[in-house]
Amino acid sequence: MELYVIDTDFLLEENNRNRYMPLVSAYRRHKVEKLRFPKDRALSLGAGLLLAYALAGKGVDERSAAYKEGEYGKPAIDGLPFHFSLSHSGHRSVCMLDDAPCGIDIEGVASYKKRIADRMFSEQEQIFLEQSGQDESGKAETFARIWTRRESYGKLVGRGLDFTDNIQGRLFDDAYIHTKGIYFKEFRIPDETESCSCLMSACSERREITDLELTELKDMEEIICVINRS
Repeated sequence: MELYVIDTDFLLEENNRNRYMPLVSAYRRHKVEKLRFPKDRALSLGAGLLLAYALAGKGVDERSAAYKEGEYGKPAIDGLPFHFSLSHSGHRSVCMLDDAPCGIDIEGVASYKKRIADRMFSEQEQIFLEQSGQDESGKAETFARIWTRRESYGKLVGRGLDFTDNIQGRLFDDAYIHTKGIYFKEFRIPDETESCSCLMSACSERREITDLELTELKDMEEIICVINRS
């Protein structure tokens, strides 16, 4: 079970994107190229580079991988004994790799979105949010915690967000979800000027997720070497 993060600001420049695009598969290059804005292209390519790096560490060349999609569009690699999940927000991309189904989601902690919570959160989630006893800043983080858990669980099961799913509506309740064989590990990633700019939730059916550590990749030469050795 591995988890990687990368700051994608250096990929905002087209010359840098063009330099590193050959490190990922045609499938992932197509995902990057169909996006309109440089920021979105940078985030998508960053996620692809992390996946290529993680797989290369297992002796798998992502560039020759055969992708397939599940019933609800969840991507997978045909014949691969590993599962992966990708996410990005702000200027960070993340990748989770495991030999069992997994899910990851990262979101910026912004303002508390009460109207969205009222419309999309379950009754239990709204009660949990309102009774958290926090100020607006604290509620914003609790909102992000609920949202990232929903997203990461949706990726784990391959169905995405489902606001009619009773389990998805109680993912903040650790005692309950552990009885369902679902486990989370949360990470808070601060920026230089903010106490907590991003919140990330990793989801697994394995208790070992509690030992999961986040690895930040900064050295592109190392990434290139590892990918090209696969």
